[in-house]
Amino acid sequence: MMPPNGLNVVIDRLKTVGAALSRFDLQTCAVKDAVADLGTVIAEGGTPQPEDLEARATRLIAAFKTDKGFSVLSRPDIRNAFSALFNGTPNPAEISGLTDDLIERARVLLSASIVRAMVSTYLQNFSHRSPAIQSLRSALADIPERYRPHGLDPLFDSRFFAQDGPERAARMLRESHISPQDRLRELGLNSVFQSSPFTGAVFESYCRDISITGGRAELALDRLLNWAWVDGQEAFPRQRPALAGALFAPYTDVPADPSIKRKLLDFVLKAWGDPRFRSARGAWHFIDPVIINTVQRWLTEASVDQFLDIVDQDAQEHMWQYRRVFWTAYLRKGYISGAWVVFGRDGVSRAHKSFTETNDKSFKNHARFHPRSQPQDRRQSVLLMDFGSLVVAEWSHNGSLRVWRKSDQAAPELYKPEYQASLLRQAQWQKPHQGADRYRWQQWAANLIREETGIRLTQIEYTLGQYK
Repeated sequence: MMPPNGLNVVIDRLKTVGAALSRFDLQTCAVKDAVADLGTVIAEGGTPQPEDLEARATRLIAAFKTDKGFSVLSRPDIRNAFSALFNGTPNPAEISGLTDDLIERARVLLSASIVRAMVSTYLQNFSHRSPAIQSLRSALADIPERYRPHGLDPLFDSRFFAQDGPERAARMLRESHISPQDRLRELGLNSVFQSSPFTGAVFESYCRDISITGGRAELALDRLLNWAWVDGQEAFPRQRPALAGALFAPYTDVPADPSIKRKLLDFVLKAWGDPRFRSARGAWHFIDPVIINTVQRWLTEASVDQFLDIVDQDAQEHMWQYRRVFWTAYLRKGYISGAWVVFGRDGVSRAHKSFTETNDKSFKNHARFHPRSQPQDRRQSVLLMDFGSLVVAEWSHNGSLRVWRKSDQAAPELYKPEYQASLLRQAQWQKPHQGADRYRWQQWAANLIREETGIRLTQIEYTLGQYK
């Protein structure tokens, strides 16, 4: 037990402290409490929890509204305040004058740790349209060299904080002999910032001016795709329209090299899905319709080629060669606006085998027959083609040609995962493939397509020997 005289000493000291506290500037306490524990700056290894940042942002706004504002804040307070600047509703950056006052206080207490916090906030919240970000950018552009954080000198030397910082960075990456990711690491941007909004703006500028044509097209394409797809996901989804433009705009009017085309289709099917499918249309929503049409045209060509290649493996050459030439003529003229393959049991196996051998993902993009409605001949497959107002079904292996008007309720819809074989036989028009060497069925089909759609093809264009 404490002696009575000792207890009296403690009580006297508490009274002294209480008197001192009563004279302490209560407003200063309020400001200090408002920004206390605002969180560790991301760049220095700690990421505050979102709920903490939101609460801290609220306290930061409260501190700003006091009479003394940020004038009593210490270096740690200022450094930590930047981590909460773009959090909360409203976030502090949206409060008129708050960011500028915070920057002014930062200038008074400037240190490398404060500058690092400013850089982190700028990179992680970059936007050309944000006044707060532009104020940060201007402040960082004027930072004296002695306050630059260790490892970030290249960002300042390369003028990443100039008005055209993202464009400068993109130009530097395009001119580099190493990958964009490696060059960014050299400049001091670690993995945390590789997918930041600032890097997204750099990526968008890079996409606008990159060329994936000419002698170094494959190298340029590989670098771009490796940058766009990281750890199994799209690195910059907000920059998707710019990426789509970089990938496909050069080929909307000119043919692409087959290896380039395959890489491009493999990427978009993996990243955004097939634009012909309803389930993928959201991913393509903001992309230029001209580019979407180009991708759909390529996918149509891939579907037709896939059907012809698989059926070729066991079809009778003297019968099948005429069909290949006929439909290839329409395809190369651009008259087939959509195509979709329905494989039978043998076709599914062959398509899987072809994918395994070639890694060509187009061999995975097809439908199959419903298990309870299979053709009797397991070799049979169907190529469904869209000719505007008509849907055409080309059956393989002695199957007849069938045609529907799209207005017919029985007309099959393209791009479904499964079909009933019986329903693909109930057509308005039907024609066996007889008299192929005398072009009888071909003339019948060409005449029907012309009468119903206005698409005209002369016999010389589908004569055997035209396409090899």
